[in-house]
Amino acid sequence: MPTIVGAFNNLKQEYATARLMLFEGLTQERPHFSDRGVRLINTLDYPSYGLGREQVKVAFRMAYSILDKIGFIVNEYFSLEIKPKDVSFRLLWFTNQNPKQGLRDDLAARPNLPLRGLYWISRDLFDAGSGLNTAAEPDARHLQLVRNHIEHRYLKVHDSEWAGPDDESSFTDRLAYSIRRDDLERKALRMLKLARAGLLHLVLAIRVEESRRKPASGAEKGLTLPMHLDNFDDRWKV
Repeated sequence: MPTIVGAFNNLKQEYATARLMLFEGLTQERPHFSDRGVRLINTLDYPSYGLGREQVKVAFRMAYSILDKIGFIVNEYFSLEIKPKDVSFRLLWFTNQNPKQGLRDDLAARPNLPLRGLYWISRDLFDAGSGLNTAAEPDARHLQLVRNHIEHRYLKVHDSEWAGPDDESSFTDRLAYSIRRDDLERKALRMLKLARAGLLHLVLAIRVEESRRKPASGAEKGLTLPMHLDNFDDRWKV
């Protein structure tokens, strides 16, 4: 079965969906009908609610998860033999996923420039528990905090009129990780760009590897059989 093809199909569809979610969230100009009748309380700190805001959050989450799933495919295709539940896109490049033990020899010595590009994309992410707390992306720590609070805690989005957190104010929501709407939108767009770069580098890395694995004419004995796969018709996408 062309399992890698199926996995990559899934990632492309998720990226296309996240891209649309972000576009709709950024261009939402009026309350959506799904927001009517949803009773919310004004907490007096310029909160920003609505379908558009949630679409931006969903796009951010999906883009971040695409990078995790790219790591899952790299582990499978390049036979890194990391247990699927333990795969970390940030750490799979290191021996025993431990940065202190250095890069894996089977990856470091591989003549595959797009794969090295994927490694550098992974360095744009921050993982406080990895022991590797440096990142090429200056905003990496904030991207990780936003994702953590969207997924597991409480991310509060504010309109641009919000003056920012004030520890001495009784109107500061100390339970939340607060962020302005425009800042969240910029971070979501940044994550979509990272996810797109990851997808491009992944398919190029596999192409390079397939070319390298193909035996030279007359150099090796064996039989390679092609598999023809048709495109999935747009009419079947419902």
